Amino acid sequence: MQKAINTSDFFYFKKWDFTDSLKFYDGSSGYVLFDPWPGGFNNIRMSFELAYCIAFLENRILILPPDYEMYLSEGYSNLSDYFNTDNLGVYHQSFKDFCLNEQVPLDLNEVKKVSHTLNFDIVANVLNFEFTPVPDKFKKGRSVINKHHIFKNEKILFFDKNLLGNFYQTLYTSKLAALKKNIAKNIRYRDEIFEIAWSFIKQIGDQEFYSIHIRRNDFQYHDLFISCERIVPLDATLYIATDHKKLSFFKPLQKKYKVIFYDNLVSESNPLEIPKNWIPLVEQLICTRSIRFVGMKLSTLSSYIFRLRGYMNDITDKNYYLNGERKLDENQIPFLEEQRFKANWEREYKCAWDFKSKGIFVSIASYSDKQLIPTITSALREAADPSRITIGVHIQDTWENYQELLKEQIPNVKILYSKKEESNGVSWARNKIKEKLFEDESYYLQIDSHTRFKENWDNILIHQQ
Repeated sequence: MQKAINTSDFFYFKKWDFTDSLKFYDGSSGYVLFDPWPGGFNNIRMSFELAYCIAFLENRILILPPDYEMYLSEGYSNLSDYFNTDNLGVYHQSFKDFCLNEQVPLDLNEVKKVSHTLNFDIVANVLNFEFTPVPDKFKKGRSVINKHHIFKNEKILFFDKNLLGNFYQTLYTSKLAALKKNIAKNIRYRDEIFEIAWSFIKQIGDQEFYSIHIRRNDFQYHDLFISCERIVPLDATLYIATDHKKLSFFKPLQKKYKVIFYDNLVSESNPLEIPKNWIPLVEQLICTRSIRFVGMKLSTLSSYIFRLRGYMNDITDKNYYLNGERKLDENQIPFLEEQRFKANWEREYKCAWDFKSKGIFVSIASYSDKQLIPTITSALREAADPSRITIGVHIQDTWENYQELLKEQIPNVKILYSKKEESNGVSWARNKIKEKLFEDESYYLQIDSHTRFKENWDNILIHQQ
């Protein structure tokens, strides 16, 4: 029986409201332009994600590249042909509009002449956005480029075919949680592509099949069969995403499984004409809804499927399976725990979709302090992520002042009250907060009741630990 659409997390991006993660961004510091990496579509996607992140971190407007002939795609196209660019979160413009606004010729080479052009090897380096050293467990043997050494106050930053890699493995920043949220929510395929893929998934049966990605001429059948046999039950429905032209090659598998290819789905449903350039994206999305997915080693198409499955809460098996690998029971691990790192584009890690903020508990013992409410307001207003802040207050004051605090109805605030005449000192008051209000949040910050906070203070303190 097929699952009802309202029980599926396939349209994962509809469940999130990450507006707080953009609260300090206004795009007022200039522009970020990029000429994407000259590789396949998922390499181009990585360029897009990295440029997006840099625009956010540098508080700049993102300029989308003009139409061009993407590698292995038919004809001229642009990012808006594949991605939902109506609302990216960050401010963005088309290349044409940028050139008109800045009165420069509609030509990338001409734009480079008026830009600060960057073409360093981003695969071999970590780009550090902090003034603190990059830990070895993040560097993983790479060199470090400090952003304040290469970005000054230039109006236009131009990245010249050098952006490649998973953003969270490449950019060292205290705002990583915000980057992960915005990439997950805003850098996604067009709604039409999701709808087409969902129609095919319903044909097969949502989470009623297994899937595998086979890249042409990359494998030997013997190794492939070992992978399928060990993790896909015999006689199961197996969807094969492949660019192999001779599907007869898979006849041995068809003896063991109910094999389905993209062409089978198209012939059964007879949908409206689907652009050929969309087919690999549709196949990626189909694979996200399988019981298990087996990817192709060193394939960024496969790797992105693992990340998309991670975004979907109702996908239970998110293990990292690769066809042709003898060890197939490898669990997803965080990037910082990886001991076999090769390149920032090689694979995805589970931290890509693990962007829940760890809780921060702020302890405030206040004795007749008229600055208590401004202190609380400052803490929440200047936090990068107010939702993770819990403020525990022990107010030792008059009943009237206690009532004034309650009237404010400030979210995320827990309150203990004692008459000021009954106070036994600041240590006693702080201890009461820890005993009564603290609920084992990940971080504990103790402050005075007449404190003011710096913008992004929560990310800064966590990053300095």
